Amino acid sequence: MSVKECMDELPVGICFYRDGGLTKLTNLKMESIAQKLTGSSISDAESFREAVSQSEEAPVLSFEDGTTYSFVHRTELLDGKKINELIAFDVTEEYRLTQELREKQHRARTINARLKALNSTIQYIIMDKETLRIKMHIHDSLGKTLLMTRRYLAEPEKTDLKEVISLWGRNISMLKNEEREDWQEPHFVSFHHAEAKMKIIMGYSDKGEAICMIGDGVNDALALTSANAGIAMGGIGSDIAIESADAVLVSDEIKRLPYLFDMMQKVMKKIKVNIIASIIINLSAVILSAFGVLTPITGALWHNFGSVFVVVNAALLLRKKGEE
Repeated sequence: MSVKECMDELPVGICFYRDGGLTKLTNLKMESIAQKLTGSSISDAESFREAVSQSEEAPVLSFEDGTTYSFVHRTELLDGKKINELIAFDVTEEYRLTQELREKQHRARTINARLKALNSTIQYIIMDKETLRIKMHIHDSLGKTLLMTRRYLAEPEKTDLKEVISLWGRNISMLKNEEREDWQEPHFVSFHHAEAKMKIIMGYSDKGEAICMIGDGVNDALALTSANAGIAMGGIGSDIAIESADAVLVSDEIKRLPYLFDMMQKVMKKIKVNIIASIIINLSAVILSAFGVLTPITGALWHNFGSVFVVVNAALLLRKKGEE
C-alpha cells in the first residue's frame, strides 16, 4: 500500500504544500472538504488555507450537511526544506455539544434574570404586607389606648391610671421605633424586616447566647433558620416559616412553650439514664456470662429485663402530661 493510500484511510484531512501554495500531497478527506467549501479540488493550498483560516488560530467550519471541521496549520522541515501541513479534524459531535451548552447557558441566564425580577417583586409584596400589618397593629393599639383614656376620663375610679400611662408609653415608643431596655427579659424588638431580624439573632449568637425564635410570617424565615431553635406557628404560620423552623406549634398556643421546654429537658435526662442503664446491664451480663453465672436462658432473661427497664423508664414521662 502506498503512502497516498495510507493517508486516504485516515479519518482526518491532510494537505502538505510548499510556500507559495504548491500542493505536494492531499488525501481524499481533505479533497472532499475542499469540494464542499470551494466546489473544486485544492490547486492553491495557500488560498485554501486563507479560505478556512478567517484569522483564527484554530478555525472551525460547519457545512450544510451538519459536519464540522477544525483546521490546524503546522510548519515542518523535510530534507532541510520548509513544508506546510494543514490538518482538518472532524469535530461534529464536540461542536454540537458546545452549541447545546451555549443554548442551555443562555436559557439559564434568562431564567436567572426572571428569578431576580420575581424575587424583587416578592420582596416588595412582603414589604407591603409588613407595612399593612404594622398599620393595623398601630391602629388597634392606639384605638385601645384611646378607649382606655376615654373610660378613665368618664370613670376615673373604675380605670387603672398606671395601665393608661403604660399604654401611652408603649404607643409612643412604638411610633418612635424605640427598643426596650437591655435588662428586660425576654427582649422584644418590633417591626423589623427579615434581614434585620436575622442580624439581631446573629448578634446574640455571637455573644454565645442560646436563642429561641418564634415566628409565623415569611419575613421570619431567615431568623428561624439562624436561631438555635426555631419554632413556627402551625395554624397561622406561612409555609416558608414552617419549613424553616425546627419545631411547629400546631395549636398556636405560645403558653405551652414552657411546658414543652421542661418536657424536652426531662426527655434528654431520660435518654442519658437509659443509655447508662443499658450499658451497665449489658456489661454485667457479659461479665457474669464469662464467669459462668449466666446460662443462655438466664442471659436472655437478663437482656429482656434491660429492655423492659428502658421502656418502663421512658413511659414514666407520660405522667408529666397531666402536669401541663
